[in-house]
Amino acid sequence: MSTPKMFFGGLPTKAEVDGLMLLAEAYREGETIPYELIEAEIKTSRRSNRGASIVSSWKRRMFRENNVLLIADSGKGYRKADPKERMSNSSSLVSAGRRRIMRAANVAASTEAHRLDDEGKKLREHIQAIPARLRLAELCAPKS
Repeated sequence: MSTPKMFFGGLPTKAEVDGLMLLAEAYREGETIPYELIEAEIKTSRRSNRGASIVSSWKRRMFRENNVLLIADSGKGYRKADPKERMSNSSSLVSAGRRRIMRAANVAASTEAHRLDDEGKKLREHIQAIPARLRLAELCAPKS
């Protein structure tokens, strides 16, 4: 007999996510799973904290287990992304990552080095060099 697991942090979401996984099987790539059906399956609003937690877990599991990327279809539901949408999403994530890296480098550059210890100074230099390394990698990458 297995030992019961202790859970701290709210109610488990597995049962609802399992239900959403079954619901999603009926939809093909490019089709939208309506918000109404999602909310009926999870028995709560998708906008509530619990609903958002369930939907977030479901989206991660769909990607991890089935390689299905779910993208919000404004006002309608979640769409199973086709290859073009997947690449658009991927490109957006890369762009957002670059902006975050640039902001982080700016914060590091504007930090007063004389107030940092040796470890802090090394970290500051490392963070400041990341945008240049990305640019160099971009320039050295094979052209397609």
